Order: sequence, then structure tokens, then C-alpha cells
Amino acid sequence: MPYDETGKWDIVPYNSPVFPIHAALLYTSKVLFISGSGNCVPRFNNNLFTSALWDYQDNTFKVFQTPSDIFCSGHSFLPDGKLVVAGGTLQYDPFKGLRDTYLFDPAQEEWRRVQQMADGRWYPTLVTLGNGRVLAISGTSTTPDQVNRMTERYSKSRGWESLGDGPVWPLYPYLFLLADGRIFYSGGHFSNRNEPIPGWLDLTTNTFTPMSSLPPDFDLDSRDQCSSVLLPPAQDQKVMIISGGSPATPSVFKADLSVSNPVYQAANSLHTGRMHLNAVILPDRTVFVCGGSRIAEDPATAENKPEIYDPSTGVWTLIEQPASVIRLYHSIALLLPDGRVVTAGSNPKRCNDGPNPTQYYPQNEEYRIEIYSPPYLFEDDRPVDDEDGNRPVIKRAPEKIEYGDSFNIRVERSNRDTIKWIHLIRPMATTHSLETEQRLVDLPFKTRGGRSSSVVRIDSVPSNRNLLPPGWYMLFVVVERESNNNSKTIRIPSVSKWVRVT
Repeated sequence: MPYDETGKWDIVPYNSPVFPIHAALLYTSKVLFISGSGNCVPRFNNNLFTSALWDYQDNTFKVFQTPSDIFCSGHSFLPDGKLVVAGGTLQYDPFKGLRDTYLFDPAQEEWRRVQQMADGRWYPTLVTLGNGRVLAISGTSTTPDQVNRMTERYSKSRGWESLGDGPVWPLYPYLFLLADGRIFYSGGHFSNRNEPIPGWLDLTTNTFTPMSSLPPDFDLDSRDQCSSVLLPPAQDQKVMIISGGSPATPSVFKADLSVSNPVYQAANSLHTGRMHLNAVILPDRTVFVCGGSRIAEDPATAENKPEIYDPSTGVWTLIEQPASVIRLYHSIALLLPDGRVVTAGSNPKRCNDGPNPTQYYPQNEEYRIEIYSPPYLFEDDRPVDDEDGNRPVIKRAPEKIEYGDSFNIRVERSNRDTIKWIHLIRPMATTHSLETEQRLVDLPFKTRGGRSSSVVRIDSVPSNRNLLPPGWYMLFVVVERESNNNSKTIRIPSVSKWVRVT
């Protein structure tokens, strides 16, 4: 089938130097891979805790070591673009959570240790709030099998401060900051703990309110290592929860959180149920789902064909072009600034799962990197970058914008194109199928000038910081055109420009 229908997968011609269990896209357009001990007891025992900064444009890596094991930590961005990484592995079997917190500075390309949390967190969730502080919830404490119930909040000026105890969360609860400032728990999680049910955490009182009801077939146990997204655009305040469980359910549910008394409603199911899947919001306002398997950590039931969901139609499209590399437990996927998706990792077994558990078996870890170019990067089976002016180009944009601002950008595009959307996409910081950062925020605009080169006026940057948390975003312009053979309408995104919202 042609690439303008299936997209195209390409394996990067070199491997990651570290096992990429965690990944974050930085505003420098480099990708931070975090391994820590990487689910490997021999590495843990020898204090081999690694991370690497990948420049995918220059095909280079810079490898780092941290003094403690941030494997199975949580992460989220501060307004200045530094990545907060909190928690990790204090002990294996039984697992204990680490109290340590680090900042990774994209500009200086270095790690810095900061104040510890009050207690350990292994498999915690971090969320950036509208005031720029970072919330930490859940995770196994320094006591094995005991979940840390304390709600903590971090800022560079105040360090960590406690908001008191909340509910007993599952590990890695899937959380979203809503426009009203509350935190929504979608029901996605790690492990089979099925409490609390989906609902809202009010940070002003640190109290949790569950949804009034769930569909009979929602089945919280089947949301283990599912995926959840805040559907684009974020202004709609709609959340989707996708698949999960072992054996994996293909079922999908959506909730409109902008209405009074929201409840989940069944949406169209995936073609194949998946556990360990990853979901990525694409700049054409669709949702890309890849990887996973029907049975936990079972390569024989892996699904290498991705699916793409269109919120405007509610339809899932199964992409017939499969990935070459199986992605299961400890895999990642994230959006790059050029509109492609990078996939990496996969760990069906520990590195020391073999005849001698004290030995290292690297064949149990996946170091290959594969990149997916979605169908919108092709027209009539040719890359849209093949011809001059065939992809929109943002020629000028401010590097910093303020809430409520209006501003101009200059866009060059083909004479066949109409500008369809302009929006901001927050960069991802993902692990274990969990992602709390990504969101697509619509920017209303007016166009002045000719067809091929236009000054575009952004009417107003949303002033609600809970809708648009402060920090760095990718600014995308998406154009709409009739394909050369006039058989369909296609939407093509620009390469993004980085802007900082303050």
C-alpha cells in the first residue's frame, strides 16, 4: 500500500547506548533516554545508573551516570524546561522507592540533585500544574508493598511541600490537569489494584471525588498498563482511555469532562487489544497508538501494526505497514518536532533472566530505535519535503509568548494550501505507557497576505494556565489541500517552532 495511506517505518542505523525505559523530548529538540539500572539486578548491584541525550538530527549521543537509581521514577517539566525526575528504585525484590529528586537542564546538558521527597516513590506519577509547580502522587514508599499516600508539590523556590495524605493510589496512576485546576484520574494504572475508581482530586482540599458511575463493561482490572490521552484540542476537555490488561481488552471509553456529572461512554474499540501500548497526539489532531501485546510481556502475541484515531469521526484506522521491532513492557513512543514518532525500548524479561541470575543477558533488552513517518508526510506516495514549498514552513515566530497575548507569525506554503489549524503541543515525558505532559492547545488565528507567504495573526493565547501550563511548546501550522489526484483532502503539518509560554 502507498505511504500516503500507511506511513513509513525506518530503523535508525545505530542503537541507543542505554536501555530507553523513560524518554522526554527537550526544548533543544534532543531526546533524553533514562535507563537507571534498567530492570537489571547486576547493574543495580554495581551502581551502573545511566541516561543518554540523543541528538537525532546529528545522530549523536551523550551518556550520563546518576549517583542513584532513577529507574521507575516519575517526570514532568518545570516552566523553564528543566525536567523534574523524582523517585526510582531504592531496592529490588522486594522493591522500595527512592526519595531522590533530580533536575535535568537541557541548556547545560547536566543532572543536578535537589531536595529529597518526604518518602520514597517507586512508580510515581508527576504532573505539572498551572502555577508551574510539579505534583507527585503514589509510588511504593521506602517500606515494601506500601504505597506512598502523601500528596507532594515541588517548586524550585520552595522545594517539596506536603499537601497531606490522599487516597491509596495504584502505582503509576494516569492523571491529567484539567482546565478548572483539578486533577482527573482516568483509571489507567500499573498493577491490578482497582481503587480508587476514576475521579477528581481537588488540590485545594486534597480530597478525591469518584465518578458517580462506570459502565458495566469498563472493568478497572483491564486498565493495567493501558493508555490515556487528553484528546485534542485540550479546550474540549475530553479524556480517552484505551485498551490495557492481560489478556488485553480492545475496548475504549471517552468522557467529556466539561459537562456536569461526567461519565465514561463506550467509544469504538481498537482492532486489537493491547497491553504496554503507547499513545501519541499527532499534529493533525489524531491519536497514534503503537506497540503492545494481547498477553503481558508475550512476544508471541505482540501487535506491530499501529492504529490511528480521528476524534472528529470516532474511527480507528488500522495501519497495514507494521513496525519491524516488537515493543512491549518498558517501551516508549513520543512525538518529534518534525511530526514523526520515535519508538524505543522493550523489556519482556529482566536482563538477568537466564540460567544464572547473577549474569547479564542483554538479549532481553531492546536497544534499536525505530521512527514512524505518518501518512501526512507523504502525498501520492512521495515525501512532502521532496518539492519546494510542498510542506508549510514557519519562517518567523516569537520565542516567548505570554498569556492573553496576540502575536504574528509568518508562514510559507504551497498555493494549493489553506491554513487549517495552528496549535501548541506540549512535549512528552513518558514511561510505562504513562504520559501526563502531552496536550494540544488550539490557537485561533487570522490570515493576511498572499497564498504562498502569509502573516498570520494569533488572536489570543489562552489565559487559563491550567489549560496551558507554563513552559515550552511546539508550535505547529497545519494546512489542508486537495491531493494531486483530487481523490482526497489531506492535512500536512509544518516542522514545529519552539516557543515558551510564560
